[in-house]
Amino acid sequence: MIRRHVTRTADRKFRPAVEALEGREVPAVDFTLAGNTLNLFQFGNINKTDNVSITDDGKGGIKVQANFKDGSSSKDFSGIGSITNIDVKLKGGNDTLNYNLTGSPTTGAKPLTITADLGDGNDKFNADLGNVALLADRTFNVAGKNGNDTFKVSNVGDVGSNGSSSSSSSSSSTPVKTNLTVNLTGGKDKDSADITLSGAIFGTANITWDGGSTFNPFNLKSLDSLKATLNSNVNKGATLNVTSTGSNADVKFNGQVNGTATFNITGTNKDDTLSLNLNIAANPGQGAGSGTSGETAGGTVTIAVDGKAGNDNITVVATNAATAAATGAEAVGFSGASKVDGGAGKKDKGTVSISTIPGIQVVNIEDIKNI
Repeated sequence: MIRRHVTRTADRKFRPAVEALEGREVPAVDFTLAGNTLNLFQFGNINKTDNVSITDDGKGGIKVQANFKDGSSSKDFSGIGSITNIDVKLKGGNDTLNYNLTGSPTTGAKPLTITADLGDGNDKFNADLGNVALLADRTFNVAGKNGNDTFKVSNVGDVGSNGSSSSSSSSSSTPVKTNLTVNLTGGKDKDSADITLSGAIFGTANITWDGGSTFNPFNLKSLDSLKATLNSNVNKGATLNVTSTGSNADVKFNGQVNGTATFNITGTNKDDTLSLNLNIAANPGQGAGSGTSGETAGGTVTIAVDGKAGNDNITVVATNAATAAATGAEAVGFSGASKVDGGAGKKDKGTVSISTIPGIQVVNIEDIKNI
């Protein structure tokens, strides 16, 4: 007789369990106040995206929109006294930092310095200066790190005031010489900056762009870029300094120069495209251009372009309507230190308007076209 052995398996019972969900931490911004300095910094997951918008009324009143740690979306710091420094640290994530200038008070204008570390990620910095006159200093020190970062500074009105109504964006009846300082640094990867200035300069405008160190050993061309469009008059005693390093560059200037204008453009050790186009208008009294009355002395322009290593394409073109042939007294001259250097590359190409930039030195450009 054969016996069957039946093996019974234990009943499988359903045992409910709680599964850990993936973290859904919401990015947040926190702040501290120390004297006249407002510190804004990312709180929590460093790889989340933050959007921070700063509104400036021109006299120390600051409002900030962000996803704050306490759950609020905006804070008004206008009632706590004058804020003259804002320090921003955003860490990782594809962050955006916006700045908006909304006022140009004739009295009580306060200076402001914004220092920002955008951190890693494809970040954006946008500064809209409202096309109003800067009657107090404004400084922007903004840097990216890893990632494809973009920087934009737009609607820049008059830098200072001459104390008359001839300045379209200024309402001050007293001459004011202020400073606009823009220091932008890209960092690694492919970064770009776009800067537009449309007002007159009565003080000092310093614009500096550093594309950073693009690490791509397989790409022989520079990836970073600057576009600067400067439609401005540099008035007597005023200064415009434009500096671009480690990047392609396309710089255009259109206006009068009664003060000092300096353009320093330096490429990378890869193949760069560097372009400087100057359209210098006739100064007042030369029969062309309106200009500011009472300005009788001409200005000085200095050009320094260096392609460094790599096979570069360099264009330096100047149209100078403020020449001695007009009246002489208000002619704009080019500094004897002006120089275009193709650098160590063996196949540099260049277009330089030698005839309108007397005395300029052109070296290390193998294929040059003079116009």
